[in-house]
Amino acid sequence: MAKAAGVEGFCYWHYWFSGKRLLDRPFNEVLQSGNPDFPFCVAWANESWSGVWHGNPDKILIKQNYPGIEDYKKHFYTLLSAFHDERYIRVNGHPLFYVYKPLEIPDVEVFMDCWRELAVRNGLKDFHFVGPSFDEDQAQRILNLGFNGVHTHWQKRFMLKRHFMKTGWNKVTEMLLGSRFKMPVWDYNELITMLSNELDQRADYYPNILSGWDNSPRSGKRGNIYINYNPDSFRMHVKDVVEKTVNKEAETNLVFLQSWNEWAEGNYVEPDLKYGWGYLNVLKHFFGTYGEK
Repeated sequence: MAKAAGVEGFCYWHYWFSGKRLLDRPFNEVLQSGNPDFPFCVAWANESWSGVWHGNPDKILIKQNYPGIEDYKKHFYTLLSAFHDERYIRVNGHPLFYVYKPLEIPDVEVFMDCWRELAVRNGLKDFHFVGPSFDEDQAQRILNLGFNGVHTHWQKRFMLKRHFMKTGWNKVTEMLLGSRFKMPVWDYNELITMLSNELDQRADYYPNILSGWDNSPRSGKRGNIYINYNPDSFRMHVKDVVEKTVNKEAETNLVFLQSWNEWAEGNYVEPDLKYGWGYLNVLKHFFGTYGEK
């Protein structure tokens, strides 16, 4: 399905807690079986696990620590077979490695220098490090650290703008009653007007295609919901992203799809009962081998 729709690879979440790996079985099976025969890369979800999904956000289930260079070496060699896999996604020959929260690694430059040295020592062509950013200032900070690219999430600008546009009555109500009585609801049709911009034309900016959102099943009233999300609105969003990136060089024309199958957060493009293949047909129209261009 993914290949037919023009998706060129999967980015698998990877969990590393000071030598301890969690939820690693699916990815290990991909490596060991050779299936699916489809390009992939790895994203380090470097954040502590808390009880937020169970109504207890202050309880830490497992903490994300950064013990130092020996742990970075162990981490690298744990993934070395993946980096050597012929399916692994590369940018100009450099394996793409995604770090979810690059600014939270206290010695991130040490981490990257260590991995780059080990890469060359083990027959790899350095790394292409990517991290997500939610505003231009954060993006520049990540690039200044030595990252090769940033995955842009511009929805934060929209949410801040909508927050300041709230009526005085709404603000008073929230102050008196608290936000726990009102679940944040956002109009996807308004949101997509700010999900990409001219900055995404830069070679080191990789835009995001956002496929809806509703994490209320996990977060309850602390969640966020995007309404009016459907294949037609999704099509307008994808079209805007494509127009912003059409003139980029092929090797750095990277676009991230968020997400393929985050069903628990209403963030997916796989077929469902309501719209069938609607979202995949949109992707195929713009990216698929046989789609209309």
